[in-house]
Amino acid sequence: MPALEVHYQKFEVEHAVMRPTADPFAAFADALTRQLGLASFDTSSLANAETSTALLANYLVNSTPATQINLLVIDQFEEFFTQSPAVARDTFFAFLSDLPPFAKTRSHIIATMRADYLPELFNHPTLYEVAKRGVDLRVMSEEELRAAIQQPLFVSRY
Repeated sequence: MPALEVHYQKFEVEHAVMRPTADPFAAFADALTRQLGLASFDTSSLANAETSTALLANYLVNSTPATQINLLVIDQFEEFFTQSPAVARDTFFAFLSDLPPFAKTRSHIIATMRADYLPELFNHPTLYEVAKRGVDLRVMSEEELRAAIQQPLFVSRY
């Protein structure tokens, strides 16, 4: 995150941290509104997976000021598998899988998850493909650690 702040020094960089819990959309709404300062929205409209993805994407695109970069950390991502209801989890995963490019949302979403839950992602192939492009943290050499820290600045899917 510090490297992203330096990279976007000409913008206002806002941070938010959320945990999925039993109600990931409430946690997400809190992160976006209270922590990032975006306009509030009603999470009850997110019950339908087919429309939720578009609603959330449009919300991010339209609510983020042109001078702002959002850095959202989803901490303890494994809570989607241990605490979140399947419908909420699948809807949120569809949103993450179909998230518009950074150029539209001006938002980076960073997820942290215990390695022993990685097999759970196999049941969500699109999201698993996104996760494979991430950085696996384990005991690393100094060179591997440097590459892991610097990689987000140089590797982007957009």
